[in-house]
Amino acid sequence: MDANEFVRKWAASTRGERAASQEHFIDLCAVLGEVTPNSDPSGDYYAFEKGARTPSATRTSRTTTRRTSAPAMRAATAVAAR
Repeated sequence: MDANEFVRKWAASTRGERAASQEHFIDLCAVLGEVTPNSDPSGDYYAFEKGARTPSATRTSRTTTRRTSAPAMRAATAVAAR
């Protein structure tokens, strides 16, 4: 796949980010000539959505990632700006 094919394909896509993310990444790897997660059949060193571990149980409050919706972020930003 070359850059023009990539742009043509993805400009026409109507799928959501989550539905298309892995295919998009694989196509981007093809454009750049890079290997994909498919090159590691065991998924030991290169995989989609491989779990991550907290380095230390004592640091859980700082290392926990929370997803915050856009409206909640705007509300929090507005409150902080006051």
